[in-house]
Amino acid sequence: MSADDRLLPPREAAEYLGVGLIALRDWRYRRIGPPYIRLGHRTVRYRKSDLDAWLERQRVVMGSGE
Repeated sequence: MSADDRLLPPREAAEYLGVGLIALRDWRYRRIGPPYIRLGHRTVRYRKSDLDAWLERQRVVMGSGE
C-alpha cells in the first residue's frame, strides 16, 4: 500500500485537512465532505489520496480582476 492509499481514521483525516473532528462528522452526515470508506457498522476511514483530490476540488482560483 502506498502512502497515498493509506487509510486514516477520522481524527487523523480531520487533522490533515485542518478542520475539527465534529466538522468532518457533520460533512459525512450531510454528504458534502471528502469520500470515505465504511468498514463495518461504525468504523470509518479516509484514503489520503481521496482527501488530496477533495481538497483540490475545493480550491478557488481568484481572477485577475480584469
